[in-house]
Amino acid sequence: MISYDGFKTRHYPDKIQWHTFSDQELSGLAGKLPPDIIGFLENEGLSSYSGNFLWSAHPHDFHDVLYSWGLNGDQCFTFLRSAFGACVYFHNNEFFYLDPLQGRVVSLGDDPYLLLNISLILDAILTHGFFEDYFKALKPDPKILKPDEIFAFVPALSFGGSFLSSKTEVVKLREHLFFLAQLFNHQALIIP
Repeated sequence: MISYDGFKTRHYPDKIQWHTFSDQELSGLAGKLPPDIIGFLENEGLSSYSGNFLWSAHPHDFHDVLYSWGLNGDQCFTFLRSAFGACVYFHNNEFFYLDPLQGRVVSLGDDPYLLLNISLILDAILTHGFFEDYFKALKPDPKILKPDEIFAFVPALSFGGSFLSSKTEVVKLREHLFFLAQLFNHQALIIP
């Protein structure tokens, strides 16, 4: 198992774990995720990080969400997501994130070490792909999210809203990601 000290240093403040994966759950991930990411999930379980900014995810829970974005959902294994619904997943030996606010999928490369220790701690990715700066500015306290909730911009960015003019509301994660997929005609723009 690789070290992911970069991820821990950046995201462990306010870490909360509410579920540990069983041996059966972990064995069902073999061949679907790299062993290092399975090890990450074994150590982390289902947790939230940085005051609920990032959340670990069960890799089978987002298949239908990713299908709704025109992706091969049952071949994509989400293991992290953000407070705005961005999903980090593994597909065809590569890591990607779905940015549902801007309707795009961006490659994060194929190296688990670089993903956890570089990509997911860089301000450029966290600000422009996961919108960490907006998360930090949210009022009320972002700790109010539950595991099945995210923050939504109202109106949605693709519906004429903007980061400056839209207000944020707590909404159900799955329902809102399906709604955003509809706004993008069920097709995420893939950026290599």
